[in-house]
Amino acid sequence: YQRRVRGSVPTTAMSSSDDCWTKLKRFAANEKLLVLTLGGVVLGLIVGLAVNAGSPTKTVVVLLGFPGEILMRLLKMLVLPLIAGSMISGICQLRTAGANSGKIAKTTLIYYGVTTIAAVVLGIVLVNVIQPGTGHSFDATSANATDWRCQSVNVTSVREQAVEAETGDETLDAMLGVFRKMVPANIVKAAVNMNILGVI
Repeated sequence: YQRRVRGSVPTTAMSSSDDCWTKLKRFAANEKLLVLTLGGVVLGLIVGLAVNAGSPTKTVVVLLGFPGEILMRLLKMLVLPLIAGSMISGICQLRTAGANSGKIAKTTLIYYGVTTIAAVVLGIVLVNVIQPGTGHSFDATSANATDWRCQSVNVTSVREQAVEAETGDETLDAMLGVFRKMVPANIVKAAVNMNILGVI
């Protein structure tokens, strides 16, 4: 039997807590990237709330966002070489192994196309349901001319750049835009513009 001392913790409870702590430390040691990422998200949330509460100036916002901008540029710089290198390496390995590379390529294109179309449809549905920005003006002339976060936008110019040929139906235009990206007119331009779908 176990002898209990007044004010002490039972041995079974201590062992279970020790096991949980050991598992937690082992998980943190094996998943360092995940732990650091979650820690960075929490730290960024705390810093963002603290800075936003103090009404930061444009200089402060730019300086705080500069490390994140550099990180995003590095990630974008690595995306295309990694994808192209992985595809070339995978195709070469398939050819040496005698696999049917044509069937795999067809399956890959179908999978990529279906997932991309699903993402477009989901985005359109969510935008129509949530309608972000409704009731708010993002034009500096009508909102607040002294607020540096408000910038005037030429809506017509933006729409012309976003959609090559409009049919009047935004959903149809978005779907056609996906297929246009699948067949780029210039493969070098597609790579420069990070059109991953066209490169693949």
